[in-house]
Amino acid sequence: METKVFHEMEMEGKLLCNVHNMEQKLNITRWVFGSPEWMSYQQKAKDHDYQRALNQLEGLVVACIFEMARLNVAGTGYKMRQAIVSAMKTRSAAIRSAIERFNKAAQGLDPPQPTLEWNDVVNCSFLADFDFLRETGSDVQRKAWTLPANRELMTSYFKVLCAEEELERLHIEIRRLITYITEELTYSQQVLDEVGESDPAFAYHIHLKFAERGRFHALHIKRLRAITELEGFNPANKHWFAPGTGMKRQVNDTKDASDTVGHDMNEESSEDVDSDTEEDTLEDMERAEAVLNTIT
Repeated sequence: METKVFHEMEMEGKLLCNVHNMEQKLNITRWVFGSPEWMSYQQKAKDHDYQRALNQLEGLVVACIFEMARLNVAGTGYKMRQAIVSAMKTRSAAIRSAIERFNKAAQGLDPPQPTLEWNDVVNCSFLADFDFLRETGSDVQRKAWTLPANRELMTSYFKVLCAEEELERLHIEIRRLITYITEELTYSQQVLDEVGESDPAFAYHIHLKFAERGRFHALHIKRLRAITELEGFNPANKHWFAPGTGMKRQVNDTKDASDTVGHDMNEESSEDVDSDTEEDTLEDMERAEAVLNTIT
């Protein structure tokens, strides 16, 4: 062991002699502590350590985010969930160690960089939330997407695109709602007129029932009309805010047409035909009630 130590010392001495000869031949100025070259290299070494610590922490954070996303995916089995939870526990310890190395490297820089706490990493669920990843090896600080205003603008842009895709369906639903409200009011008035003459007490309870069901109709109509008065509203879409022809009106029109035809046939047919017409009318009324129950 001692012989090996002596050999190493001799080799070191020979190497130092070679270095001295090389410095003299090439006229190289030796770096000393405090010289500009020494300080420049020292700063580069600290930056390198900082970048390595940051890259390692970034890799652990990205892996942790992917594991959390995988944990919440539908169809993930119980064993897979347990394996992911176990891996996340192990990765949590690695992240703590990486945070310590990162903070140590950040404090060694000139000027010192902000440090991180465990809660700063745990409370972030998306990669965009980690502001410290801006200081990566590739300089992305000058990219347009790093500005919060640009990211917000991009999010708003895609929201507008999605809203335009929903307009077609919204127009259909708006017209259905207006049609339902209009026919509901007409139907309720017809029922009250028919029942009110024979049974006023029953008509009063029907009135209360329709009033309870339609107590927000006026508010809905008011808000829908307010949409048509908004700035930028396209007048070409105004026809969607008018009532259409609903199932109730179609059934009533069909029943009226059947009654008219039945009346003409009654003048020229026998009692058997009258009986068949009455049965058809009853069937139409039953279908109308079924449609009404489905709608209301």
